[in-house]
Amino acid sequence: MTLRLKKSLDGFFDALILEKPDKKHSFKYETFPVAGNARCDLLPRMGTITPEAKMSWSKVCDISQVKEDVPYAATVEGKKIGIYRLQEEYYALEDICPHAYALLSQGFVEDGKVECPLHEAIFDLRSGRCLHGPGGRDLTRYPLRIRDNQIEITLIKENGS
Repeated sequence: MTLRLKKSLDGFFDALILEKPDKKHSFKYETFPVAGNARCDLLPRMGTITPEAKMSWSKVCDISQVKEDVPYAATVEGKKIGIYRLQEEYYALEDICPHAYALLSQGFVEDGKVECPLHEAIFDLRSGRCLHGPGGRDLTRYPLRIRDNQIEITLIKENGS
């Protein structure tokens, strides 16, 4: 299965298209409308999504609240999320280290990586990938978009975790 974004002429997307291969190597398509508009270039490629999933967006913070070396810590629907800025791009990752409870947003951010403040596990900000240490697994990434200088995220997981 693959997921594509249906892009409209004005640069926004208005639907998610799920492609499912069948036994004859052809594809069946399912289209899921998206509430609101989001820029295609601000929503990274997403992982597998179920038809029941809805794209509901939650406002997290203003872009001015996120600095390259100081991420923004948020709680969205009971989940701890860290918002990171790397150059002019923003990333939303789960904020709790998978090894043991520590908030990664309180860790050390440098060269596109965040280091757990307690156990020295290192994660890539772009992918959430565990690069070193006792992390044990990659971090869950969440899609985000920017509307009127506000960062919004959806809790649909990008990397299928």
